[in-house]
Amino acid sequence: MNVQALYAVAVLALAVSAISVTITKAKVSASARHWIASRNEWLGDLVSCPYCTSHWVSLAVVAIYQPVLVPRLFIIDLLVSVFVIVALASLVIGGMTRVAADVPPFVILV
Repeated sequence: MNVQALYAVAVLALAVSAISVTITKAKVSASARHWIASRNEWLGDLVSCPYCTSHWVSLAVVAIYQPVLVPRLFIIDLLVSVFVIVALASLVIGGMTRVAADVPPFVILV
């Protein structure tokens, strides 16, 4: 396994978790989520679930950056990368959710 690819996947997982949480939980995207949910129930559910959104964001990120963790068959390599990124992003999202639940709303993290 390539250390550079592992590092790239870890960095991409952090980006995927941040993008997924921004899409699904941030106030800045609330109006877009509401608009999507009013048009299509399935997509509305998708854009309100960080775990669900992370799959699609991970797929897009892997299509762009093409990190290869296990050099065998190109498509299988990319799918492995997608699911490793989703797994790592889920751990980060879970940690962010727990931290956000414990922080009072008036505290600003610096």
